[in-house]
Amino acid sequence: AGGGAWNYLYRQYQSYNYSSSQAHNYPLQLGIETGFLGITVLIGLVIVLIYNYVKYKKVKSIKSLGIQEEELNVTSGFLNSAIITSIASLFMHSVIDFDFAESSMLLLFWQLIALHNREFIDKFKLNGEKLIKKNTNIIRNKLNINNKKILITGIAISAVILYFSTSFFIASSFAKQSYENLQNDDIETAISKMEKAIMLDKYNEKYVIGYNSIPNRPDIKVGLADILFIKNEMLKEAQENGEDVSEYELNRFQKQFAKVASLLKNLEKKAKNNLSLTSDLASYCFKIGEIEKGINYLDSAISYFPFEPALWHSKINVHYQLMKEYFNKEDYEKAKEYLIKGLSVINEAKIINEKNMNPFTFSENTIDLLQKMKFMEDNWNTDEIYNINKVVHYSLLGLDMNMDQIPEQWMLGDNEQISTSIVDNSLLVDTDFGYIYSRYPIKFEKGKTYRIEIILEEPIDYIAYHIVGMSSNVIPFEYSGEKYISDLFIESEPAQNGNQLVVYFSADCKVQSILVIEKD
Repeated sequence: AGGGAWNYLYRQYQSYNYSSSQAHNYPLQLGIETGFLGITVLIGLVIVLIYNYVKYKKVKSIKSLGIQEEELNVTSGFLNSAIITSIASLFMHSVIDFDFAESSMLLLFWQLIALHNREFIDKFKLNGEKLIKKNTNIIRNKLNINNKKILITGIAISAVILYFSTSFFIASSFAKQSYENLQNDDIETAISKMEKAIMLDKYNEKYVIGYNSIPNRPDIKVGLADILFIKNEMLKEAQENGEDVSEYELNRFQKQFAKVASLLKNLEKKAKNNLSLTSDLASYCFKIGEIEKGINYLDSAISYFPFEPALWHSKINVHYQLMKEYFNKEDYEKAKEYLIKGLSVINEAKIINEKNMNPFTFSENTIDLLQKMKFMEDNWNTDEIYNINKVVHYSLLGLDMNMDQIPEQWMLGDNEQISTSIVDNSLLVDTDFGYIYSRYPIKFEKGKTYRIEIILEEPIDYIAYHIVGMSSNVIPFEYSGEKYISDLFIESEPAQNGNQLVVYFSADCKVQSILVIEKD
């Protein structure tokens, strides 16, 4: 698949989420990057080395080759054995590690082969000294004839390498200067410097769509497109504040943006199997309003790295934001379309997770979005939907990404006293008296009243709860005929990161819903 292919492709084939830029197996990586030809050459090299060494060890004299008998030197033989052992050790270890990705190790490997080869040649001169000298003179004469050509070729190759390396280095310097100019609010100079970086290094798409100026801060990107988005916001803010923005300035911005659009069109051809570029293109499309195209790029990114929860979060968040936007515009049909698509991502991720030896779970932020979307779906045709901003917890009892029969939002207390399973998006609880508690703390606010509601398929004698860190008392629910309800007034200051909710069950039951919502 070409040089560097492992790093582009391995995430699509991994059986659990790990990160590695090398295959930790040199023959495998060579096969991926150079195919049948590369593997054939490698096998040929190994066969020749083995053949030569076996021949070296078996032949104790070279009388049979027409040269006067000469016993092999014991010391020389020992050293050659050490050399071939070193070669074999390096090669065998490269099958379980990425040794040869380090140039020093690969150079050592070839140096050892050269030593072994020199020793072999010295011991097995096939046609005697005279023939060797004759051949050497012929080769030397040919080399002298072609010496000028070799020199010119070497200079030309060195000049090309020097040109590209210098060009790439200067481009990198311009990109760093662009970031510094941006920090100093010198937006036009920042744009000019980044354009120069692109001109000098046309192969680095990051300068166009997301140059990472600080290695340990992947969230800071200052590609040319990013800078122009910043400029666009500045122009828009100036116009909203009544400032005079000249026609010349607007035209210049349009030309700058058109140039970026043209560059990005060319970059799209390079997006296949390129996770980073595909993700950046998805982000760019969302910013310019090409939503469906952005979702397609996001789907491609997920296919390149299916076990990455952050990409699934991005997809859910896009649908949530679109649902929210259309709902606020009162385009309820379009809003529900994106709502359903967003919730369907759960099943998409579950199917992928079935192939995962170490199934991922959604993050707290992802679950926060999903619970809001699920609440809206369940209350779409009721006035309750308008209370969405008051919901602090709504259980998705069918959400079980790691397939442990425990909903993502909950954890079990004593496993000997309680067990659960998930059936038809409901939670079957098997217990005589046990409890579950929220995996993620629920964020209450002091001075507010919250209603906690639990719906069971069939009532049981007793359900109670308490809030960890706020009350040591266990508070029983009141049964209203269809719901178990309790109103909770927050008197003391809650924990900054939230408090866990613990729910106790006195018997087997089937939980259909758990809701915590702020009361008026």
